[in-house]
Amino acid sequence: MKRILAFVVASLVVAAAIWWLVTTREEQRLASAALPALCEDILFERARYIACTVDPAAATIALHLSDASGKPWRSLQRLADYQRGQGAPFAFSMNAGMYHVDLSPVGLHVQSGKQVAPLNSGSGVGNFFMKPNGIFGFTKDGQPFILDTVAYLDAALGVEFATQSGPMLV
Repeated sequence: MKRILAFVVASLVVAAAIWWLVTTREEQRLASAALPALCEDILFERARYIACTVDPAAATIALHLSDASGKPWRSLQRLADYQRGQGAPFAFSMNAGMYHVDLSPVGLHVQSGKQVAPLNSGSGVGNFFMKPNGIFGFTKDGQPFILDTVAYLDAALGVEFATQSGPMLV
């Protein structure tokens, strides 16, 4: 009887461990998280994604690197708390780009029409330098764009905001 009980307990522990390993912590968190109305949880090829559809004509899309004192936000929660405290509508936030240890952008970062960090077309080690890398942004007249770094150099766009990342986001 003790052997059967030990076998049953061991089987339950193994089953729980397999479930825990197969479902990642992110999937477990997503399963219980409430998503904004403009977002949906998508399962594609056994991987879970959150996809949000935003109409740039109806919503403000912006980059926020630092607070008013120039200090990096350091967390999406800190930015969200600030925005809500200012009474600014805030649907969701996400990381945009790659950053050095001091939280300065590795590549191009344009915020409110001002270039904060230059385009980085160099070579190196790590995701950022995987080719093609590219730029996501909006022009001053509100047109969205995604361009690889070489195409961006040739485009001569009037940019309101942009962020560079690698490899390409899309």
